[in-house]
Amino acid sequence: MNAGPLGFSGSGRVGTTTAVPATSAPNAIPYAGANICVAPAVAPRSWVSGLPYGSNGRLCIDITGAAITGYQAGLALTAAGALAADTAGAIDHYVRGIPITAQGRIAIGTPV
Repeated sequence: MNAGPLGFSGSGRVGTTTAVPATSAPNAIPYAGANICVAPAVAPRSWVSGLPYGSNGRLCIDITGAAITGYQAGLALTAAGALAADTAGAIDHYVRGIPITAQGRIAIGTPV
């Protein structure tokens, strides 16, 4: 999937990659090219502004469908502390411009 500007794919989902970040945007969001750097199935090692970060500065996400147990700034978190994400669910609404599914998960493209 080709990511458009600001980490969004042509389908409106958040463009993601498992690559090591090349740069960080405001609020410490890690990027490699136009994609946001994520670490699926990795336990958080640190937090910046309440967002969970794992190895090499990537955002920790869960794409397994683990239960949502809390929220940070409107974004759903699992019991393990990862951001709840979904690679297939339809976009239902937006939180601070971020596409969210009806289940409350961040709508992302499959990490490349």
